[in-house]
Amino acid sequence: MDALRHAQEALTKDDIVEETAKSLSIQLDGVAKLWMGQKGPCDRLSGILGFAAPKGEIAEKANERRETAAKVSALVLANAFIFQEQLAATDGRITPLRKLQTEKDLVGATAKHWKWIWENINYVPIFQLGERVLNELPVNANSKLAVTARLLRRSSRKGHLEKYSLEAGRSAIFVAAVSA
Repeated sequence: MDALRHAQEALTKDDIVEETAKSLSIQLDGVAKLWMGQKGPCDRLSGILGFAAPKGEIAEKANERRETAAKVSALVLANAFIFQEQLAATDGRITPLRKLQTEKDLVGATAKHWKWIWENINYVPIFQLGERVLNELPVNANSKLAVTARLLRRSSRKGHLEKYSLEAGRSAIFVAAVSA
């Protein structure tokens, strides 16, 4: 009977991770679409992410690289938001997403806070990269970013990401990004 109970618990965990991944996939795709079709920002993003355009790149490959840059950038933002929310639960210096969402310029406030985190606390690989990606968002991106932050906060509040560890949440985001 214990084996059956353990199997059911494992399946339930898989369902929660899958549900979270599907929700994140929708939001990540929405954020990625803010950049898709914009050559300049996508080229800058691919440079930030370390895969700049090679010499003689054909148009089809350039479009694939730009789309990948947009999707990975959305994933970078999601990762930083999740990490921020997790840190806010244990460190009073970190602003929770709910409070940050009330800012008129959400992108600017988020970038400023992430810069403060990586300069004053650490977590440079997460928040410095996140800040650089945020600075490439189109000016009208506040609403999409707010929706993403809200989704990530809701997922964290429900315990989906906390209960099954931050690593499980990251895995779910990765799955969502790859399947988008």
